[in-house]
Amino acid sequence: MDMYKPFTHEDGNEKQFGKEIRDCDFMYDPKMTFLNHGAFGGVPRPLFARRLQVLERIESNPDEFFEYLVLQTWQTAVAKVAGFVGSSPSNLTFIPNATSNGTIALQSLNLQQSDGILITNLTHESLRFSAAHFAKLTGAKLYCINFTFPLISKQDIIDKYQEMLNDTPAIKVAIIDHITSPTAVKMPIEELIKLCRTRNVKSIIDGAHAPGQVPLNLDDLQPDFYSGNMHKWGFTPRGCAIFWVHPELHDQGFQLEFFKQATRDYSPFIIAGAAVDYIDQIGGMARITEYNISLRDKAVQYILKEIKGTELLGIPEDLRSPFLTIFKIPECQSKYEKNKEGSLHLRKVLFVEHKVDVYIFALQNQLWCRFTTHIYNHFKDIIKMVEAIQKECS
Repeated sequence: MDMYKPFTHEDGNEKQFGKEIRDCDFMYDPKMTFLNHGAFGGVPRPLFARRLQVLERIESNPDEFFEYLVLQTWQTAVAKVAGFVGSSPSNLTFIPNATSNGTIALQSLNLQQSDGILITNLTHESLRFSAAHFAKLTGAKLYCINFTFPLISKQDIIDKYQEMLNDTPAIKVAIIDHITSPTAVKMPIEELIKLCRTRNVKSIIDGAHAPGQVPLNLDDLQPDFYSGNMHKWGFTPRGCAIFWVHPELHDQGFQLEFFKQATRDYSPFIIAGAAVDYIDQIGGMARITEYNISLRDKAVQYILKEIKGTELLGIPEDLRSPFLTIFKIPECQSKYEKNKEGSLHLRKVLFVEHKVDVYIFALQNQLWCRFTTHIYNHFKDIIKMVEAIQKECS
């Protein structure tokens, strides 16, 4: 196998999104309804096959790969993905998971006892843990902005950040989710990054759900640190994320600092470049976005019509995540408690008994369902989800 051969998917643009592309390009269990793409993603068959070819090529001559081929294949993939996220290749590298961003960035900032770290109650759990750990380690103080639903507006979010930064000059770094999880709020990061920069506050952006879901131009956005998973919405094998660092904060050899880590599996990183080609060859982000949002909007209309007592989580339209939607689970006659245990119970029942994979979570003394729409989903998936929830909450 030629390690540098471009990926081609001959009939990608001819396949209909929905059932046809699911049957042709994805390996999902036909008995399951998958509406939780935001958790672990999914690798299309052509990219899975390409990965197997890469692994077989590596095993055919491991010494050749690790000594003479791996660096160029890595750099080729970085350059391809850099174009996808609007970055110069010199500002971008690969890491195994987006949540590593918080740890790496915080380690590099040399926080002192008098410094503050800013998070919110919507910050992803793993990043909250990282922030708390570094606060304890360095003596820095942790500050938190609390949001409640329904959210009022984009400007209200910006105002809350501005108020906190005005009142707390000790804050030296802000950890901001691009798309919050599990609450699916598309935060106004462009405005928040600019606000942080005017206050000399370093911005660490967790874009775990962003690549492949929202357009990115990282060199224009100019955060201090930005990470995003390629495996969630970018069709890449799990274990691949991007890490962008502002040029003022990295040396010329920045990329290589993350490159060679002994004999780890490099295939997810190599396939990331092919995944960008796959996206282009099935019609690009414009076609994907049009389909996913159209299905989402039809699903929302159906859910609000068919499920009595439900409502969408209160997120203004311009803050809604494009492919992630959240609605309230109606009263279930105390069958499922409105807490973490109840959410785990209901999710497992839906998964095991109804073969419906969605994400259930507890928020503000209610249970909520987060579902995703992607190119392999079709309206029958939505009907099956609704019927399963109706049965459990009847």
